[in-house]
Amino acid sequence: MSRWGDILKARAERDGGMGPWGEWQGVPGTAAVQVRVRRSHPSPQGVSYRWGYQFRSVLPRPLSFEFRLGMVRDGPFDQVVRGLEPGRVVSGTVVLPTAGPIWVDARLLPDRPVSR
Repeated sequence: MSRWGDILKARAERDGGMGPWGEWQGVPGTAAVQVRVRRSHPSPQGVSYRWGYQFRSVLPRPLSFEFRLGMVRDGPFDQVVRGLEPGRVVSGTVVLPTAGPIWVDARLLPDRPVSR
């Protein structure tokens, strides 16, 4: 195996078999949040894929939002991110039985007042 092949193999092992990150994209529900995803190789049975996702804020203040990520465009907003600071990234993974496409959307949550 070539040196480049060794490097690629080491990266794949380090990243858990995940492919490269896609480009940052806006989400339909708000211009304040961007997302990028990457997909793993199929499971040994070939029936599921692990999808990694990262969200970032484009606002100069902390924000909270709910999001959905799945195989259908109109699923429930079933995940929440609270207080995402500017310049920070929040990430996670989901397992889906599809190689793509997947649908991602987010909507801002109202700021919660601080109780004293």
